[in-house]
Amino acid sequence: MASGFRIQASGPRLKAAGALIACKTNLDEFAMGSSTEHSAFGPTHNPWDLDRVPGGSSGGSAATVAARGVPLSLGTDTGGSIRQPAAVTGTVGLKPTYGRCSRWGIVAFASSLDQAGPVARRVRAARILLSVMDGHRGTDTSTADLSRSDSLTVDHRVVQTYELLTGASAVTRVPGNREPLAAASIPLGTEPPTIRTSATPAERARLHASS
Repeated sequence: MASGFRIQASGPRLKAAGALIACKTNLDEFAMGSSTEHSAFGPTHNPWDLDRVPGGSSGGSAATVAARGVPLSLGTDTGGSIRQPAAVTGTVGLKPTYGRCSRWGIVAFASSLDQAGPVARRVRAARILLSVMDGHRGTDTSTADLSRSDSLTVDHRVVQTYELLTGASAVTRVPGNREPLAAASIPLGTEPPTIRTSATPAERARLHASS
């Protein structure tokens, strides 16, 4: 099964960045499944509870990261095949926007839906892996020519909520409150402070009034 396997979509960029390709992980046969039980290599188990499944179809990628076998892994996602295993195994999984990462070498179920994306133990690690994977590639005309950044771009309402719950300012630029589609940048240089789980009624009212 899969003899002569080669890393295609993002492998060359990862290797150029110094990544070591440790292994090939398991998945549902032809990536059609949501439990990683139906594979030529046999089922994959959830490392948190071996009687449970790790989700799928990229369950091998998520299980390997959750078991601390590797810090980062790759998966493919059409309708949840990265995100669902990440949720089941307690890892971070991201399906990138169409055109952000190359799909070269991936057999797609639906060309506009299938994407390659990162699986990691922490959000910051997933962001770093994504920053290596993304951008234009000559062998994939669907990829966008992106300008790379060390910051996450988020809606300003997310920034307001972050500041409200943490009591800390973590933004470098905050646009006017009456611009619903405006964005701000949160630097990734440090870990965020502890976030409170709730806001007071007065704080919630102030947040809603400004959005």
